[in-house]
Amino acid sequence: MALPQQHQALVFASADGSLQLQGVDTPTPGETEAIVKVETTAMNPADWWFHDNRASIKEWPYIVGFAASGTVVAVGTNVRNVKLGDRVLAQGGFTKQSNTFQQYIRSFADQLAKIPASMSFDEAATIATPAPSAVLPLYHPGPTVVSAGLTAPWRPGGRGKYAGQAAVVLAGASSVGQMALQFLKLSGFSPIIATASPHNTPLTLSYGATHVLPRTLSDTPAELAAEVARVAGSTPIAVVYDGASTAATQTAGLALLAAGGTLVLVHDAEVRAEAEAKGVKVVVGSGVMAFPKNRTFAAEFTRALEGMLEEGTIKPLVPEVVPGGLGAIPEGLAFGKAGKVSGKKLVFHPFET
Repeated sequence: MALPQQHQALVFASADGSLQLQGVDTPTPGETEAIVKVETTAMNPADWWFHDNRASIKEWPYIVGFAASGTVVAVGTNVRNVKLGDRVLAQGGFTKQSNTFQQYIRSFADQLAKIPASMSFDEAATIATPAPSAVLPLYHPGPTVVSAGLTAPWRPGGRGKYAGQAAVVLAGASSVGQMALQFLKLSGFSPIIATASPHNTPLTLSYGATHVLPRTLSDTPAELAAEVARVAGSTPIAVVYDGASTAATQTAGLALLAAGGTLVLVHDAEVRAEAEAKGVKVVVGSGVMAFPKNRTFAAEFTRALEGMLEEGTIKPLVPEVVPGGLGAIPEGLAFGKAGKVSGKKLVFHPFET
C-alpha cells in the first residue's frame, strides 16, 4: 500500500505546551526496519511520567506512547522475519518516529513479534511494554546489564528450572506485575506470592500467583513478612519483583529477602544502601528493547515471545477500549495517574482520530 506523506500524532509541541494533535511526516524504513500501521496503542505509566517530566525531553515536537499493535505496511531491504500484512505488536523505542501515540511507527524489525490469529489488536497492545519490562530485568544475560540473572524459560533448561524456590510479586495486578507472574511461573517458582487489592485477587491468581495477600500489607513490612513466611514456610524468597516500587513497597520487598536474594524494581532504588548492607542484590529494570545494550537479547526474546503467545503460555492483559482515538489519550493519562485504572490496560485506536 502507498503510505501517506503525513499522518496524525499526539505531540508535545514544546516543553511548556500541552499534548495536541498534529500532522507529522510518515517515516520510511531503514534496511533492518519496518513501518507499522498502528491499529491499537496502549497506555503505560511511562506515558504520564514523560507528561510530568518534560525537561528530560531533548527534541521538539516529541511523541510519547510505548506500546502498539498493528499491521506491517513497509519493510527494509534486509528484513526477513516479518513481511507486508503481518499482524504484530511493537514497543516504542523512545524516538518520535518509533513511539506509539500516532498512526504509523518505524521499528526495528527484529523487535516486532507476530501475534496469533486468535489474538485481537487490543489484546496484543497490552503485552508490548509490560512483557519486556518484566523479562529484561529478570533474565537479561548481558555482562553490561544488571539483572537478576535467571535463565530465561525459553532457553535450554530454563523452563521449570527454579522449582522449589519462592518468589514474591508486589503490585501483582499491575501491568508489569501480571507479566512478571506469568514468566516466574514458566520458570518454575512456587509458591509465587502476590499482593493485590481484594477485587483483583481472582485476576492475579489467573496470571500465575499461587497466593494473593492484601496490597495494603506493603505499608506494614513486618506484617507482610509474617504473612509471606506463613505461606512460604521454610522456603526462602529468591526474588521479589516490585511492580510499584514506591518507598513503602521497596522497604517491604527488602524485608522479605535474605542475603543472596534479588529485589527487582521498576524505577530508581531508594533502598540500595540498606540492600547492600544486607547482601541483597538490587536490579532497577530497563525494559526498553531498543536501547543498544538490550538489542541482541530483545531480538531473541521477541522470537521466543511469538512461540509463547501461540501456545498460550503467555497471555495478554485485559484491554479497555477508550473511544475517541488519539484525542482521548490526555484524559486517559489523567485517569491513570490518579490511580483510577485497576487490573486493566487502557487502549486507543489511532485511526478513530
